[in-house]
Amino acid sequence: MIAHIRGKILKVNATSVIAEAYGVGYEINCCESSLLKLKKGEEFSFHISSSFSMYEGQSLYGFLSEEEKDLFELFRSCVPQTGAKKALEYLNKAMRSPENFKKAAAEKDLKTLTSIFGFTKKTAEKLTDALKDKISAQYSTKGDYYSSDAAEKYEKVLNALVSLGYKISECKEPLKEILSDENFSKADFEKIFKETLKRLSKGL
Repeated sequence: MIAHIRGKILKVNATSVIAEAYGVGYEINCCESSLLKLKKGEEFSFHISSSFSMYEGQSLYGFLSEEEKDLFELFRSCVPQTGAKKALEYLNKAMRSPENFKKAAAEKDLKTLTSIFGFTKKTAEKLTDALKDKISAQYSTKGDYYSSDAAEKYEKVLNALVSLGYKISECKEPLKEILSDENFSKADFEKIFKETLKRLSKGL
């Protein structure tokens, strides 16, 4: 599985680039904001995600930042009936202002999602229903706020717990309590994950 490509841009297309790395040319699909930064002949690093279909084979999707890739993966994994191409469409709009998009999605601000980001009302409702719990790591209607570092830890731990079969609703409170505890203010992912798992197993 390809996770990262660093290469020279050979060609910039309407929706993708051709990048050469170690003598191999890769076609990499990119969002519009990334394509504006890419220039033929220059070298760039891409965080890579991939998809596979029986008709088109493997397709690569490249991102210039981890935040961009994480948002793409969030669309693809959490929003119903959303494959890689549709996730890239959503990302094109969300990258107009990632922070404002996350805030609007967490607060179910349909007006902002439709007027500023250009989503239809139906799509905006689908996105907020699917993402509000995930994105509330940083923003929520209750006014809870975490630093970007804590928000990243919250999301990673939450995703790890969900992959183990826990429900988001049962993980949120113990995780928030841990992140609010000064004893865990500088704790890494592993320590926070283990402590949350410990509290969940004890029903705390």
